[in-house]
Amino acid sequence: MIDPFKITNYERTEEELEEFLFFCVFVAGKSAPVIAEKTDGFYRAVKKSLHDPLLDNFDKLQALVHHAREIKLGKYDIFQRFFREYVERKPDLRTITVDELMKFTGVGPKTARFFVLHSRPESYVAVLDTHILRYMREFYGIDTPKQTPQSSRQYAVLEEKFLLLFEDTVFDTVAEYDLYIWKRMRDYG
Repeated sequence: MIDPFKITNYERTEEELEEFLFFCVFVAGKSAPVIAEKTDGFYRAVKKSLHDPLLDNFDKLQALVHHAREIKLGKYDIFQRFFREYVERKPDLRTITVDELMKFTGVGPKTARFFVLHSRPESYVAVLDTHILRYMREFYGIDTPKQTPQSSRQYAVLEEKFLLLFEDTVFDTVAEYDLYIWKRMRDYG
């Protein structure tokens, strides 16, 4: 099961990477602890079907959609498109890039970077969620929006500012800094 308080893991198996990707997609805009539990139930239910070589892509897709509805994930249209693309493309989750991830429905710059940052050592990307943006605004006076920017240009500008902040910290990795801020801002006002 995904532990949102210890999200970074560079030693995940193929199946754990797959479950983590689903978590990254499901959690956007939702409570991480709640979605971690739902993702666990979802993945336990679909893992066998997803990896059964005798099932065709249609049957795999049906299993994914059925279980997403069963555990009440919401965003069914988006998730159904994501599932279809995932089953058809069968990406290599050890090497997939941020840009390749962003070609999937429901995966924006924040979700793609979240997956890469917390599953690959030496990742140098910023997950600009509301916690990070608020941290940058309140502690450093950086003009940030309240929500994750959808413009690639605006995201890149803010990502660069965040990574410069990271350079002046005691943290060894961006992932450690990211998790520190997430925990701090969850408990801060």
